[in-house]
Amino acid sequence: MRIVSSPSPCYEDVPQSHPLFVNEPMNIATLNPEQRAAVLLTEGPLLLLAGAGSGKTRVITMRIAYLLREKKIEPEHILAVTFTNKASREMLQRVISLVGRERCAGIAISTFHSLGMRILRSGIERLGYKKNFSIYVGADQERLLRDLIRANDSSGTSLVSRSEERRV
Repeated sequence: MRIVSSPSPCYEDVPQSHPLFVNEPMNIATLNPEQRAAVLLTEGPLLLLAGAGSGKTRVITMRIAYLLREKKIEPEHILAVTFTNKASREMLQRVISLVGRERCAGIAISTFHSLGMRILRSGIERLGYKKNFSIYVGADQERLLRDLIRANDSSGTSLVSRSEERRV
């Protein structure tokens, strides 16, 4: 596991009798030194680079729990981004199991796409658009383009050939 972040933590300063070392499931003694460093690193953002099955989700969820429980960081100030909805749901459930549902209210654990949508919806009206916009993908994009081409064809003849329409 490679940790890309700011200054290294002083986890040596945390006594072995601290609840982080003895209370399951928040037992950081079960982590290897790199994982423990990532959990206890609290200044600035953190990027974990590691292979499948290396414990990334566990490290991230324990770090979030540490920030919430020990550092008293407000949930609204925590952002965790992953690639799949399944992974983000699992991560949120793990954090809830560590700190409780109430302490997680307002935390942002989402996919890159969901985060983008959240950001767009929060400020889209400033750009003159309504919050109830839709983002079309794949077949929906093609169907919309075909409908627009047909609707704007006032002469009765197609603006594009059938082969071009099929490419759309």
